[in-house]
Amino acid sequence: MHKKLQLNAALPIFGVAKTFFRKPDKSAIGYQDSGFFVIESSLKDSLTTYQKFFEFDAAKNIPSSWLYLPAQKAHIEMMLEKDFPLPVPGLVHTANTITITHEISADLPLEIEAIAKIEERKNDSLAVIFNLNFKQNGTLKATCESVNYWINKSAPRKKEAREEQDTELYDRQSELWHFQENLSNEYAKISGDYNPIHLHAVFGKLFGFRGKVLHGWCSTSKMISLFESEFQSKINSFQVKFIKPFILPKNVFCEYKISEEKLIGFRLVEPQSQDVFLIGNAQI
Repeated sequence: MHKKLQLNAALPIFGVAKTFFRKPDKSAIGYQDSGFFVIESSLKDSLTTYQKFFEFDAAKNIPSSWLYLPAQKAHIEMMLEKDFPLPVPGLVHTANTITITHEISADLPLEIEAIAKIEERKNDSLAVIFNLNFKQNGTLKATCESVNYWINKSAPRKKEAREEQDTELYDRQSELWHFQENLSNEYAKISGDYNPIHLHAVFGKLFGFRGKVLHGWCSTSKMISLFESEFQSKINSFQVKFIKPFILPKNVFCEYKISEEKLIGFRLVEPQSQDVFLIGNAQI
């Protein structure tokens, strides 16, 4: 696959909806495909809007978290291919790692080399793993690994303690963030992700959630911006795991700590319930 991507274009929701009737089975295990994408237009418009919304310092060049926006567009294009065996609705973004290796220019085309593969996980679930290389003029600039799960709801499942990894002690805390119900609608304008579960509570409930679901990358971007401001340093590498759906509206704060090696450990928490929505770490 060789295709141009448009940063200002919405994700093809109707195309995604058409994949709903795909019938996944064991034959999906081992699937692998590759693609090449290019963004020829300037990155500046998308970057400026993103930086302003999340209060990034524009002088620090491209935020590492911004790279998921073009990455997600590449993911969707690969999953819309006829031979991709899984329905796109119902795939859950569970983890992501991004690393910038060299400074990215907003004035040059951005090339994306992508590989998608499907692996079997517990309880007959399947993991769709995307590995992307971002290049400019043939030089590697950044990498992105995204993990999405397709869960076989008909298979017997054990209730797992998904927060068992989060046993760290955090000695710092952000101010209380008030995430209003329209936040996901505003983020959709920036990312192009108009998935109905993020826009309307009725669609969230239709897919088994308690209401409107916030994009996981919206809260991730908020925290990366916090760390760059707090430590006056650009975050070039981070990883995040999404623990549970974030239903809007909600008040939350970020708990974090920093090690001697300048590794930030963090999590997003609701103060009253102590529910944890995501955990991760970032390198200064």
